[in-house]
Amino acid sequence: FCASTGLLDYARSKGCANPVALPNGIDLARFGNIETDPALHQHDPTAVYVGAFGEWFDHDLVLHLARARPELTIRLIGPSSGLEKIYGSLGNVKVCGPISPAEIPAHLAAADVGLIPFNIWSFPALINQVNPLKLYEYFAAGLPVVSTSWQELERLKTPAFLAQSRTQFVTLLDEVLDAQHDGSLEKNFVQTMDWHQTLSPLGDWLQS
Repeated sequence: FCASTGLLDYARSKGCANPVALPNGIDLARFGNIETDPALHQHDPTAVYVGAFGEWFDHDLVLHLARARPELTIRLIGPSSGLEKIYGSLGNVKVCGPISPAEIPAHLAAADVGLIPFNIWSFPALINQVNPLKLYEYFAAGLPVVSTSWQELERLKTPAFLAQSRTQFVTLLDEVLDAQHDGSLEKNFVQTMDWHQTLSPLGDWLQS
């Protein structure tokens, strides 16, 4: 079983005769009735990223976005060691640190757009195989998503806005914030990505 379709050929090269794509999914019940937290809401437009900050995370892109759009608040949620040094001079970037899974839906509900700023230019071999769990969580919360573009995301044909460059990333974010989004397109897409459905091939195999 492979986490993305891009890994199927890799599995075959290692001798697997019949690899099966088993993409990430989501527990949709966690996002069914999101309790809003007034402390998280603000008047400025807000973008959010939830996840890790490994070498594949494009800090240069986030810095470019923060400087180009100082009126935009960017919340970075996840293990934050060293991030204060990178973003400390930028008042519109909020380094929030890690939060519990139970807190994620409320933080997403308080944002206007979800970000996936992965560095496809420096790490194509890695990023092109990624099937990002955060994409489904953003969608389940009704958030439009702006992401850098890579092969697996293009195959998924999601409602996400995919940027080919750092400049286009900013342009697409502007378009998202200027548009009227009610979250229905994103929520409808993710209905097929509940773990009960995405894991069914594994269940069938275990019972065979």
